[in-house]
Amino acid sequence: MTIRGGAMIKAGTAVMAFLLLAGAARAADDPRLDNLAAANVALASEYKSIMTQQRSPRDKTALRDLERDWIAYKDKECLFESGGADGVAQRPGMALWSNYADCQLRVTKARTQELKGMECAGVSVCALHSR
Repeated sequence: MTIRGGAMIKAGTAVMAFLLLAGAARAADDPRLDNLAAANVALASEYKSIMTQQRSPRDKTALRDLERDWIAYKDKECLFESGGADGVAQRPGMALWSNYADCQLRVTKARTQELKGMECAGVSVCALHSR
């Protein structure tokens, strides 16, 4: 999912720094990369579906901002879980690519399910429902 703006740059900077430091710990042929790419495609599809249901520009902006905040949350959550939140050098051995990638995959899939469970009806009424 591509979302532009300052929030993505700040979150992306922290993630890129972590990935550069943790990059040596992962194999280039790690299947997590393909799994994460597929999960991101599914998430983007659900996001676009919900976005098309928004009728007013204000609602579209609110949804976009919500998703930007979620991306920042996801990145911080996974950095924390993988030991990168306080700096890789401070906790040697804790910042593992596999932990980070597993977290990204898990959290992305959970967000996709949340969006799948969202039903929008009328002019700006979106609510979670059971499928």
